[in-house]
Parts: sequence; C-alpha cells; structure tokens
Amino acid sequence: MKYLLILASLGAVMGIVGCGADAPKVDDGYMKSAADIGEKVKAMRDRTGGDYSKLTPEEKKTYVDSFNGDETRAIEFWDKMKTGDLGSSQPKR
Repeated sequence: MKYLLILASLGAVMGIVGCGADAPKVDDGYMKSAADIGEKVKAMRDRTGGDYSKLTPEEKKTYVDSFNGDETRAIEFWDKMKTGDLGSSQPKR
C-alpha cells in the first residue's frame, strides 16, 4: 500500500508532464514532498487500520491539506485506497 500512493502520485505527475524526451524535468523537491506525504499517509493507515474516523485531528489536517484542504476529495481517495480502486478520479456517470 505504501508504494501504491507513491505510484499514484507519480502516475498523476507523469500524466500531466508526459513521458517523452521533450517533457520538462519534474521538480525534485515536489517529488520528495509527494513521497514524504505518501509515507505519512501509509503510517496513518497502518495505525488506524484504514479507519478514517480514528485519525487524530493533526493527522486529518495533514492528510486533508495534501488535497488542498478539500476534505471531500481526501475522504474519497482514502476510501479508494481501501478498495485499491485508484483509477480515474473522474466522476462516474
């Protein structure tokens, strides 16, 4: 699960910048930050057994802040991590 979040982050970045030789270099600071957040989220999930309601207020803030403060999206992604369904973030029709 640890690497799943990191891979999802990397996949999103690669989808934005592309994989071609002409693609701009990904900012190393951003990648380190994304990896650090992934590690923190993994630790939170391990500690809580995946139960979002068991996060401390500080953990919730850290996690939600990684979604630009959008708690709805954060919880939605948390639930997707439970099922392993980290595919498209587009709404289902």
